[in-house]
Amino acid sequence: MKEIEVKILEVNQDEVVEKLLSLGAIKTFEGILEAKFYDYEDKYLSQAGKVLRLRKEGNESFLTLKQNFDMSKVKICDEIETEISNAEEIKIILLSLKLQPLKTTKKKRISYKIQNTKFEFDEYLEEFSNIPILLEIETPNIEKIYEWAEKLGFSKEDCKPWGFNKLVKYYKK
Repeated sequence: MKEIEVKILEVNQDEVVEKLLSLGAIKTFEGILEAKFYDYEDKYLSQAGKVLRLRKEGNESFLTLKQNFDMSKVKICDEIETEISNAEEIKIILLSLKLQPLKTTKKKRISYKIQNTKFEFDEYLEEFSNIPILLEIETPNIEKIYEWAEKLGFSKEDCKPWGFNKLVKYYKK
């Protein structure tokens, strides 16, 4: 599946939520996300442009592989994701395959949905708490991202095609 998304930095969450609700958005999730990123010691996955993530969202857990990134206008990548029933067992499998946890991120997420578009407010915690609240817009095509951004009062220039590493670099202390 293709993941197509942008980040909008330093949003006023209350104002944007009010606009989303007036447009018919439904809240779909609120909780803590904890993600562990894995790679081999020689950084094979990173060097090949791949990201392997084990994420816990509330009571659910997912294993995700992202690859074939294009970040020219919006962030586009191939994403293969599956829900797993036992994250601890998956960790054991990953470690037995010589994959190592590189980093862990923790954030508070509040998600809304309108039709086939997701709007997610992320507030990073702990090590990355210096990153202000941001909005991710994810939808099946680029034009829809810009349409929704405009409806929420944002411009094309506000829409960043950034991944996590670019975000961290931008807000480096």
